[in-house]
Amino acid sequence: MRILITGVCGFAGSTLARELAARGHTVSGCDNFIRPGSETNRELAARLHLSERTVCRRLEGVYAKLHLPDRLQAAVYAVVHRLVTPGEEASNLREVM
Repeated sequence: MRILITGVCGFAGSTLARELAARGHTVSGCDNFIRPGSETNRELAARLHLSERTVCRRLEGVYAKLHLPDRLQAAVYAVVHRLVTPGEEASNLREVM
């Protein structure tokens, strides 16, 4: 089963992600370290001390797993699937494994 977890960088989210992955599920996660429209991949890379290429590759991998073309569609997916509530700070997807 493919599972998307919000708040995956916190204790509960990361524990849940590890447990589900150990049970054989494909786990991806969301956490609010990217805000669509307000932070570019370059800005995110600088803040996380990563290369911009690393950020792009990680995001592309998450989008591919969800069969989504880009960050905007990932945000729409999160709202449609009730992973976030409109009006809350937007989240982006992050690979857990």
